[in-house]
Amino acid sequence: MRTEDTSQRYREDPEKSRELRMQTARDLPEDGATFLDIVTFEQRRAERYRHYLVVAVLTPRKVGIGDLVRIASRSVRASDLVGAVSPDGSFRWDCNRSGRDPRDHEPEQARAFMSGSLGLVFPETDRTGAEAAIARIVEKVGVDGAVSVRCAVYPDDSTDPRRLVAITAA
Repeated sequence: MRTEDTSQRYREDPEKSRELRMQTARDLPEDGATFLDIVTFEQRRAERYRHYLVVAVLTPRKVGIGDLVRIASRSVRASDLVGAVSPDGSFRWDCNRSGRDPRDHEPEQARAFMSGSLGLVFPETDRTGAEAAIARIVEKVGVDGAVSVRCAVYPDDSTDPRRLVAITAA
């Protein structure tokens, strides 16, 4: 039986090679990735390794998005993905990853992110673990009713990344 030399095929296809090197959604480019791109990448990984994945969106009501992003990025594991999601679905990584606050972008872009929500992706986490992490974030905000929370779990709620994002946006 002859085995195929897959290394040659991947060397010939730069896109396939890049995909193989990317281990987590953190390897996606900082600019240009949407929340759906990140959820899709992590959902494929969860499916491949048969892990849970929780997608959550926290919408600030009585606190600024910049403060919420900072609180969340300091309250979750290093493997969890945190960032501001604008109404059009664009995603800006947390300050710890990019070194930038959502307010540090061009004025038009900054306004979009400031009117957006906090996006959280918890790889390899079930609903109970994500709820505990979200409860820590909400507790650190310290104001009752300051944040509304919506979350979806792969594979329990859906196996389609678009549907997972839609559930959190409802």
